[in-house]
Amino acid sequence: MPVVVNVPGTENIKCSCCESWLEHWKKHSKVEPGKCRICRNADAEVGGHVKRFINDRGQMFIVPLCQKCNSRKEQVDSFLVAQEDFIYTGACFEDLTDISDTDDADTEFCDG
Repeated sequence: MPVVVNVPGTENIKCSCCESWLEHWKKHSKVEPGKCRICRNADAEVGGHVKRFINDRGQMFIVPLCQKCNSRKEQVDSFLVAQEDFIYTGACFEDLTDISDTDDADTEFCDG
């Protein structure tokens, strides 16, 4: 299980293909999000940006989080995420047929 930390300040980054980061996560995981991966109590309401705690190489991933845990302004302590919950932010671009015309401002692309 990867050890990750939530990345604060990513609220303006958008997926160029999906309606929201939670929809991005659902699309690529193909399961319902369930509970927040940080507090494990509240329902997951958003797809939160995380990075690996060690050897992150600047890549960000999406995991289901509750709004409260995701909206913290400071970086939370590290937490474990199941490998199957770890969705790459650029997953939409693994299949080039998913690319559509978008406004590139504040859009995150697959190169991290």
